Amino acid sequence: MTRLRHSVVIPAYNAEDFIGSAIASAWESGADEVVVVDDGSSDRTAESAEAMGCLVVRQPNSGAAQARREGVRRATGDVVSLLDADDRLLAEGVARSKALASSSKDWSIVMGGTVGVTAGGERTLYHHWSRRITPQLLIRTGFSPAPPAALLWNRSRLEEALFDHMPAVWPRYAEDYELFIRGSLRGSVIVHDTVAAEYSLDGGKSTTDPRNSIRASEDIRAHYAELLGLRVRRRSERQIASRGLIRIAKNSDAPGTRGRHVRTIVRAAQLDPVFVVGLVVSGVMKRVRNAVK
Repeated sequence: MTRLRHSVVIPAYNAEDFIGSAIASAWESGADEVVVVDDGSSDRTAESAEAMGCLVVRQPNSGAAQARREGVRRATGDVVSLLDADDRLLAEGVARSKALASSSKDWSIVMGGTVGVTAGGERTLYHHWSRRITPQLLIRTGFSPAPPAALLWNRSRLEEALFDHMPAVWPRYAEDYELFIRGSLRGSVIVHDTVAAEYSLDGGKSTTDPRNSIRASEDIRAHYAELLGLRVRRRSERQIASRGLIRIAKNSDAPGTRGRHVRTIVRAAQLDPVFVVGLVVSGVMKRVRNAVK
């Protein structure tokens, strides 16, 4: 089995208080290099990363997406993980991703499992909703099936997805969704269930401004549907608002919030009953399947 050199890229802005955990998880997962792009921080993010053996790139504040691109330019590995400063890699899942990557051909992404973690320590295991991820499926669903940390990228495919001349949207929100689509157009997506990442549910634009993220995803869907000749119907503002409420409920699992969750789901159902009923039915069927295994 070929050993793949592994780079981890971490964009960071004023992350001194927590980036150490992300960096430690990268080294514990067997990274050969960790590239931290300090996006104009005013604290000691860069110094903290340098003290932990990272290659640190400093740039004026330009946003996480631009910082991530700069980190990929500096990375030298065969495979790349894109890790947010408040998330963590998990060694067992990353090792599984590397093993699958080293024994596969014509692949772009290996996707492992994800555990969502709240500030209060509540943990939620997210199950894959499909084992066959295609560009067409991504465009029809309208969201990324996993956070960036759960993905191991073929570096050459990642560079193509980021830097080639295929027309792109690259909005302020939902950049990871567009990048996933572009990667899936260049090679296969391999899926496994071993948990590869801990994902913070308490930060980030997609959790604090879910409707903006979903609107951006609709622009991305429309763009790539046109490129591929697919027919998709843009979701209405009511449908977007419903999905935003569901995302808020999923991302706030702190103790004592059950009543608030129920009220949020009821509001979402009033906006888009078909969508919410579909989620309920899907959840029931998943529990039935798990019970009979």
